[in-house]
Amino acid sequence: MVDKDTLRTIVSGYCPLLPRLCTLPSELLEMIRHHSRHGLLWRCIPALQLAAHVSATKPEPLLTVSLRELLSWECGGKLERVTASQSPLTTLRLSVDSVDISKVERLPGPLPYAGECTSRAAFIVQDEASILGVTAQLKDRRLRLRFHAGAQPMLPIWNTHAPPSLTLCKASPPVLASCQALYAVEMDRVKGITFFFSNGLLFGIHGHRSEESCAADTFTRLHNFLRRSIVWIYLPISECDRALVLGIREALQTRDLSIFVRTERIGDVIIGLQCGGNDDAKNQCLAVSAPVTMIYGEPKEGRAVRFFGAHCRRALDQPLLEPFRLAKPGPSPIDKYAYFSCAPLRGVSSTLVFYDQSTGFCRGIVLRYDNGGSRAVGQCRLQVDPAERVARPARLCFRADSSSPRRPNRKIYTVQVKFKQSSPTNDSDIEGWESRPMDGLVKFWFTHESSVLVVES
Repeated sequence: MVDKDTLRTIVSGYCPLLPRLCTLPSELLEMIRHHSRHGLLWRCIPALQLAAHVSATKPEPLLTVSLRELLSWECGGKLERVTASQSPLTTLRLSVDSVDISKVERLPGPLPYAGECTSRAAFIVQDEASILGVTAQLKDRRLRLRFHAGAQPMLPIWNTHAPPSLTLCKASPPVLASCQALYAVEMDRVKGITFFFSNGLLFGIHGHRSEESCAADTFTRLHNFLRRSIVWIYLPISECDRALVLGIREALQTRDLSIFVRTERIGDVIIGLQCGGNDDAKNQCLAVSAPVTMIYGEPKEGRAVRFFGAHCRRALDQPLLEPFRLAKPGPSPIDKYAYFSCAPLRGVSSTLVFYDQSTGFCRGIVLRYDNGGSRAVGQCRLQVDPAERVARPARLCFRADSSSPRRPNRKIYTVQVKFKQSSPTNDSDIEGWESRPMDGLVKFWFTHESSVLVVES
């Protein structure tokens, strides 16, 4: 084992501030982390803290007990075992912080799910009967789990201390195949959700719990080769709106995924590749009443999300509601595998246009409506790309362009977008710009590098 001084020297060589950061109060440390959360140094701090703890702690003998025998334990404290005289407490809950297991406790039974989720800790909540073949090892006041050879119990890690029962979750696939991190997202408690797609597959999800929330936290966890082809698809959810229906359409051969959402104010939205042309595509309804709780499993690095569903608060045994009213995209003007989104221009109270910082071209648009709902087209990367808000726009002005920067037979399509609050005296094109009143439907096709905007009357 590397001693504390050696590890401190190695890590300090990467960042001289680390030793000082480790001595700061936790509240101040969290404030600094909030403004630099994407920095790699935050991965080094737990290693440095662990090294400091191990070197400062008198070595203790290894204590191994079956997890089923463990009554309670808290980091730095004494391990308590179950005794025959105690009343049965059949549910174990393990709390996990950013470093390791911090607490183990027994409960008389699973707590009812109340939608309380957190990003500061994770939890394993299991019935005693499901943890056969797992032992707890305690050494130097640190606890870890060890799985016996051949034993593969399912111990999903949740972002809520009282996770919903998987028996009440409708998902694809219907059964959780392995241990993984599971996330519950209360769709009526978030400002919006960013979905990360590549080649029709879903690779990540980020719930925006505040106006300052940034999906770059999730993006940075994706594999390097994926980032070059990822598209960000944002689903805004206004405070006065709520999701009513959640469903999916999955192509059985290609595994292309489309996510269906129906909201009270906006109606029907489709997210992902529209695989409706695939003969083998299968529709599945996941939730049909508010509030909707989205459930998904965080995939291993480089792999797509393979567990996506919803917690059903009442029995659900019906097909996806038909018809799911979606605008027909028509043929894609850029690529048959392009993503598509659309939004009406009538009744818009404000617009927020996201621009590519280096080129100034439009990446996406969030439109807010008089009825309180919101829609997004293109890629809207909140807190990442510069954005311009316009209240009560009267006209949409745009100019399309194309180029062949790499190969002559491949074009990159771009579009410039400006919303105007007043109508110009002359609507004729100026330097290739088109000017349209706020009426009709804006259609937006996009890939990770191209964007095309069309206005239909």
